[in-house]
Order: sequence, then C-alpha cells, then structure tokens
Amino acid sequence: MNRWIYNKEVMIDYMQIFQNELEENYGKENAKEFIELLKEFSILIDIKFESKIKEQIENIKEKVEKELEKMQDSESFVEQITKEKRKLTKKIKQIDETLNNKNLLEKEYEIRNEVLPLEEKIFSMRILSNLMVKERAEVLRKIEKLNELLKPKKYVEYKKKLEEKEKYLKLLDLEDIDSNIKKMKLKMQKIFLKCFEEKIEKCDSKSKLMDLIYEFRYYMFLPYDYERSIYETKELQKEVIETGKKLLQKAHKLKVIERFSKQEDIDYTLLKYIFQTRSINIEEIEIKLIREKDKYFIQVFDGNGAGEKIEMKNSENVNKKELAIRFNKKVKAFY
Repeated sequence: MNRWIYNKEVMIDYMQIFQNELEENYGKENAKEFIELLKEFSILIDIKFESKIKEQIENIKEKVEKELEKMQDSESFVEQITKEKRKLTKKIKQIDETLNNKNLLEKEYEIRNEVLPLEEKIFSMRILSNLMVKERAEVLRKIEKLNELLKPKKYVEYKKKLEEKEKYLKLLDLEDIDSNIKKMKLKMQKIFLKCFEEKIEKCDSKSKLMDLIYEFRYYMFLPYDYERSIYETKELQKEVIETGKKLLQKAHKLKVIERFSKQEDIDYTLLKYIFQTRSINIEEIEIKLIREKDKYFIQVFDGNGAGEKIEMKNSENVNKKELAIRFNKKVKAFY
C-alpha cells in the first residue's frame, strides 16, 4: 500500500495493480469476482448517497447508450468518425494559420479575451501561443484516437468496453437500491471468506497459521450490521462454518490445535469457540465436554474463568469411540 501512495510516476493504473495483487494472492476467479462486485457496489453507494454523482453517472449512461446505438450500424459509425476527423483536421489547419500569422493571432487574442471573465483573461500573446500549441496537441490526440477506431480490431475492443460500461451503468435502473446493496454486502463477505480459504490453503507454518486464527477470530466479531456481528449472521453461517473447518483441518495438520474428534462436524462443534472468544490470549483456552444423562454440554475456559455451559446440539450424532477428549475434564485446545 505504501508503494502505491508514495509512487511518483504520473501514469499509474492503481486498479490494475490492485487486481494483479488479488490474483496473485487469491486466484484469478476470486479476483475477478471481487473486482466486479466492488465496481457494482461503488456505483450503488454513489447513487444512494451522492445526488451530484448520480447525475454525472446518468449523463455518462446516456452518452454510452447513444454511442452503442450508433455502433449498431458500422457503416454509419465509420461515416460519423470520418466527418469528425475532417472537422478536427480543419481545426488543426486553423490553429496553424493563426500561429503563423501575427494579425490572426492578435485577432484571436482579442476575441478570446472579450468573452473571458477577468480572472481567466489571457495576459500576453506568448501565453495565447502556448495555449494554442497545447490545444493543437489535444486535437491531434483525438484524431489518432479516431484513426484507431477505424481499425476493425480496435472497433471491436471499443464496442466491448462500452458494453462493459453499460452493464454497470444499468444499475441506475434498479428500483430497490437498498435491497441490492444488502445483497452485495452479503456477497462481498462470501467472497472474502473464499479468499481467506486461499490463505489457509497456502499457509505452511505454525506462526502464520496462528496469525490466521487470530485474524479469523477478529473477523468473526466485526459488525455485519447494527444488530449482529459476523458470526451471529445466519445468512453467513454456511460459509463461516466451512472456513472454520478448513482452518481447523490445517491447524490439526500443522499440530497447532488438538483434534477433539475424528468426526469433522463434532470436532468443529467442540472447537469453534476458539473463534468466538474475546480472550486476548487464545492459546490458553481449555475445553470441557460434560455429560449429564443423555445430554452433552461444552464449557470453555479462557484464562479469565469458565464460560457458561452450552448444550451441544445433535449430541446423538457423537460417536464416543471417535472422541479424543475425556468427559468432565478440562483439555487445552492448543498444543
């Protein structure tokens, strides 16, 4: 990030750099999905909260739609570009004639200053000459761009870019912005968890895995909305559980966390509280599995005392032979 902030190069495609780093860390598919969603999410947020930006986006949408409409008839589009080139070429000729004729330059100087407000007036012929040289360069740039569009390959690329823009700009037509923002927020969390699973997959050391465990625990307590944290959000339960299981599998493999059951679901049920504790030092966590008649309870000790007993759901699915934790005895979760 600091490399981006302090980079002094003038032309930098920050979005491309961002996308490249996402692809490198989380794979092309996840990167593409995240970037697509980020673009859509950004537009909807602007539409909802920034009325001026909404107007600007509407203007862009109108221009893009008109341009695409023109491009449906390739012959008409080429004819239009040719006319525009003639117009710009004539402009170049006028600029050259003015710059090479003192009388014409003086006349141009007077014409421009007549309509300009005091703070924008041109104060010398030299300044006007420099300004017109810049204008000439800009006109040439436009001509070059039009020449590129006359090439079949560039024509197709340009049309594809416009269609891509139109896809995002059509978000303006959505009737329920709030509902769509909520859907995108949920989708973004799911993509984040997919990316986090990539980090788990690539993790190859105990210290890095401990960092991921703390990171996941921190993430679980982030607010999803005004009422719920991530781990309390029902809409994310499936993805959170899948990610938690993968984290535990890697923790068992690297001998960071004890395996409490050979049954994956039961193992997760017993150890998921590692990710739901506010204890500063989670390595001190101990788990007690309590049996009372036909019911099982889980009690977590985090160094600050014992937590409340929590009844274990679906305890009938527990295979006692597969358990690696004794009943009614505190067992450290971490090696």
